Amino acid sequence: KDVVLPRALDDNTFAALNQLQFFNNVQIISSLTNDVQFLQGLRDKLMEEGATAEQLLEALKLLQELCAVTKTLQLYHRSAFYRKVVEHGYFVPLAGFLSRPEPALRLAAIDVLLSSTLHDPSLLRAHVLQQRPDATMLRALLKVLTSDDASGEKPQITEVLRALLDPESMEGREQDDFLNLFYESHVHELA
Repeated sequence: KDVVLPRALDDNTFAALNQLQFFNNVQIISSLTNDVQFLQGLRDKLMEEGATAEQLLEALKLLQELCAVTKTLQLYHRSAFYRKVVEHGYFVPLAGFLSRPEPALRLAAIDVLLSSTLHDPSLLRAHVLQQRPDATMLRALLKVLTSDDASGEKPQITEVLRALLDPESMEGREQDDFLNLFYESHVHELA
């Protein structure tokens, strides 16, 4: 689309196609955001214990693609999508994927987490704070960062952690709670 079409079409036609694609993406994300059965079904598929790695990867790739599409949308639609993702508990299976042996599952889960934290780190921060004192998600992120075989995943995990630990993006109580949790209970895992 970005290479062939601009050469073959005039500017107005290309702009009209881009606008059509944008409106279709808005419609798709809005429809799926409001479809409770779809959101629950996808989350259930991600948490299905008997599912093969391929089935889990397909469901995770769908979520990853939805996150990629939301990057091009307006803030309102992105925020609505990520709020629903949090409401339906998607962070729970994503934390589980971080400890899986399949690199494709880990990478896709990290990509979804990175998209979420780049949009609004407070969503993942709130999830981690709700998990206290265990903080399974934070522990899983740190385990990937300190593991020997996750070299391709480390830059993305570093970005997620950087967004989570950025005091500029935190409000008063959240800043105190999250930084205390991290430095008192988890920073030793990095050493």
